[in-house]
Amino acid sequence: MAYTSINENWQSNEPGAMCLGDYLAPLGDERGSRMSHALGLHGIVKNIQHGNPIAKSHANKIAQWLSVQYEREIRPSDIKGLNIVNPGREVASQDSADG
Repeated sequence: MAYTSINENWQSNEPGAMCLGDYLAPLGDERGSRMSHALGLHGIVKNIQHGNPIAKSHANKIAQWLSVQYEREIRPSDIKGLNIVNPGREVASQDSADG
């Protein structure tokens, strides 16, 4: 199955590190269209692919959706390449982005 990634924010080449595309490919959602439709976050995939910031609440929704799909806990910090911001605050590091 080929990835449709455009940069390192979508597919990781590092062992053990998983970007959003790495999580979605085994689910048959290489482009993220099922996920974005299910969450009502249209346009989020392109933002992530281009490294644009996404709201902490959106990162949490994505992680929660992936957790259901994989039947295990996945936190925003488990998804490499997310540029998470907390609206009205400084850019959140991935370590502080959970929860």
